[in-house]
Amino acid sequence: MRLPVTLAVSLLLLSTSVVRADDLTLRIPKPRIGIAGSIGQTYVANNTDARTLGLEGRLSFGRVEFAADLAKAEYSDNTRVDRRLGGSVYLHLGTGTLRPVVSVGGGLLRADLDPYLRYDMAYGQVGAGLLRRLSDHVDLSVTAILGRRWTVRDDSDPVPLLYYSYFPDHEDFARVQLELIVRL
Repeated sequence: MRLPVTLAVSLLLLSTSVVRADDLTLRIPKPRIGIAGSIGQTYVANNTDARTLGLEGRLSFGRVEFAADLAKAEYSDNTRVDRRLGGSVYLHLGTGTLRPVVSVGGGLLRADLDPYLRYDMAYGQVGAGLLRRLSDHVDLSVTAILGRRWTVRDDSDPVPLLYYSYFPDHEDFARVQLELIVRL
C-alpha cells in the first residue's frame, strides 16, 4: 500500500514541475570583437618607471573576454625600451555600467638597452580593475597589474657574460593603465 502512494506522490510532483527543453539549452553569448588603446605607467622593482602605450584586439563572450596585445614602454631615464606581445583573459564580475574586472595573462617581451644589446623575456601577470560602460560599444577601463618577467637566455649567444650581469634573471613589475575599448 505504501509503494503506490509514494509512486503517486512522485508522479504528482513530476507533473507539476515540467522541465521544458529550451530551459536546458546552453546559451553562449554572441561573440563581439573589439579594439582597445591603452596608456599607462609601469614600475619595475629596481625603481625605474616607464610610459606605456598599447593596442589590443579583443574577443568577448559575455563576461569572458580574450585579448591579444602589442605594447611599448619607454623608461624615463632613456636607458631601455620594452616591446611586449602577449595575451590576457578578462573576467567581468558584474553586469552594471560600473563593474569589477579581473585578468590573467602572459607573453614575450624584448628589452632594448642599446642598439646592440637586447634581452628576450617571458612574463606572467594578474590584474584587477574597474570597467565603466559608456555605451553599448564603448567602455573605459582602469586596471592595476602585477607581474614577473624572466630573462630567456641562449647559451650559444655570443654576448659576453658581463652584459648578462647588468640584466637580472627576473624582475617584478607593476603597471597601471587606462584603456578605451571599442566593440563592434
